Amino acid sequence: MVEILEVKDAEKRRAILRQNGIAEDEATVLKMADHDAVLGSCCLHIRKDKAVLLALAAGEYDFGGKPDAEQSFILDSLVRCAASYAETKGALFIETAFPDFYDFFRRMGFETDSNHAFASIAVIVKYHA
Repeated sequence: MVEILEVKDAEKRRAILRQNGIAEDEATVLKMADHDAVLGSCCLHIRKDKAVLLALAAGEYDFGGKPDAEQSFILDSLVRCAASYAETKGALFIETAFPDFYDFFRRMGFETDSNHAFASIAVIVKYHA
């Protein structure tokens, strides 16, 4: 069963942050796993009404080319989960700390510039009645 959960164990969280080159100890880490196999992770911090995606990882994907279907699924799922998680913490907006890659975020509905992607949480998290 595939699940995305917050990494609560401090050592495991710090290890994932270090793997992604993030020194910020206050960042939240979400990990996507299928049983014991880690599929990807997302590092973010939430400040007031804004969530900032600090890093994304999907298996061996190195951002050097367009992600394949499985990598796109993992990345998309992590971004949507991060947006939903951030919304529960009071965030109204979400942005990346890195530029868009291969129009990935633009296709999700984010606006982009040369430095980052940004959107209202409502663009990413949708509710249907």
